Amino acid sequence: MRLHWISNTLMAVTIAVLAALSSHLATRWAGALAYPFQLDATEGFILEQAMTIAQGQTIYGPIDRPPFLVGNYPPLFQAIYAGVNGSKASLWSLALGRRLTIASTILAALLMAAIVHRMTRALAPAILAAFLFLVSYEVHQWSAFVRVDMPALAFTLGGVFAFVSSKRRWSMALAGALLAAAVYTRQTAILAPAACAIALAIGDRRRLAWFLGPMLGIALAALAFLEWTSGGEFLRHIVAYNANRMDWGGWARLMKNEIWFFNRFLVVALAAMIAARLVRGREKPPEGGATNRRALAIYAILGAISLLSYAKVGAAPNYVLEPLAATAIWLCAGLGALLNGQGRRAHIAAIVVCALLLIHSGWCVTRQREMFSSPTPTAEDKRVAGELTQYLRGVDGDLMCEEPMFTLLAGRPILFDPFIMTTLAREAKWDQTAFVHMIEKQSFARIVTCENLAAPRPYYERYTELMADAVRRHYRIVGGAVLPGLGREYFIYEPAKSE
Repeated sequence: MRLHWISNTLMAVTIAVLAALSSHLATRWAGALAYPFQLDATEGFILEQAMTIAQGQTIYGPIDRPPFLVGNYPPLFQAIYAGVNGSKASLWSLALGRRLTIASTILAALLMAAIVHRMTRALAPAILAAFLFLVSYEVHQWSAFVRVDMPALAFTLGGVFAFVSSKRRWSMALAGALLAAAVYTRQTAILAPAACAIALAIGDRRRLAWFLGPMLGIALAALAFLEWTSGGEFLRHIVAYNANRMDWGGWARLMKNEIWFFNRFLVVALAAMIAARLVRGREKPPEGGATNRRALAIYAILGAISLLSYAKVGAAPNYVLEPLAATAIWLCAGLGALLNGQGRRAHIAAIVVCALLLIHSGWCVTRQREMFSSPTPTAEDKRVAGELTQYLRGVDGDLMCEEPMFTLLAGRPILFDPFIMTTLAREAKWDQTAFVHMIEKQSFARIVTCENLAAPRPYYERYTELMADAVRRHYRIVGGAVLPGLGREYFIYEPAKSE
């Protein structure tokens, strides 16, 4: 009884600390909702895709002619966004998209708690799982962006919850349908479907068909439709154009400076949980059954393996979101099993894990500055970005803005995605000649970049050397703008002369 009281007290203090830290999200979200311009480089392109879908057009077109754009994600989130925003861009457009991602973040956390509670019937570990996810560098940064990652995770966790709650065939079919929706929100959301299918194949083959049937049926029907409507471009966009080279040196630095830096004690707690489960050996499965427990374990393992994809050029903290969620679910479900277990050994193991999680929460307190370092836009940022938008609206002709929200608010079409197309050009997957010719012919009335292309250097992040050279030869800088809160600078170019 005394050991049980110690573990419960440690867990209660941990939850209290993490709950207090989660208040940083409210500030982050409020700042994002009040700012009508881009916070992340991809938000404007996601909005453009939603607008294109609202107009009844495909977002997966050929890239050998303008517009030079890649639809690098499946279309489900953009379709939902289209239903909310419509076919035109406004100063409210990004706020509408951010509301969807914030709501998805909250829903994902609630579903994590629901999954753990369903497995353990214990409230405290369920709450702890949600806060372990919410109080993280990755969630603080990414949940404020109009991106597909949080909606995909919400669909995934909805499918996992339906899976572990399944007592009838229709709920297993629902799990498959939700997981298919996740894959058509973000194509890499295959970890949970694979984990559930493997767990069923090992221990419950009678329900495997009810899980795979709806999931594969929906997935294959959607694939056929999207391939047909895109003229065979859909898979090329979401697979071939996303298969970038790997940077293992950068991966090692990210593992050290992000994953280990923020989560070292969470990793140690995970190791302690693994050791505890190995020491206890075979035992009667907790409520939820052996198949559900096995599925969550496989999901966490696959999540850990997926961190290898963080080496991909262009990878960002969003690659950590699902592994973090899967790990927190398995860890807290295991903690609940220890608390529900019999014997002194189980309770001592629970105390060790709870103590390590309390240390993790304390580490988060000491690292608040780094963990919650994503900048919040200021009123000055909003004013400067608004003035730049007004300036571009008054310019006749096409625009090429590195942050395409400026292009959309000026009422012009987006013709080029700097980062993706530059990456494809460097990997010899796209011929940049036609775009370079557009620059040389001064097809853009204004070019707005976040890198100073007028200053020669051997490498630009979002432009090839040929693109930068063409800008230097045919354009001249006419101004700029600085966002002090976001630490961002824009360089504005106009044609050097009439040609």
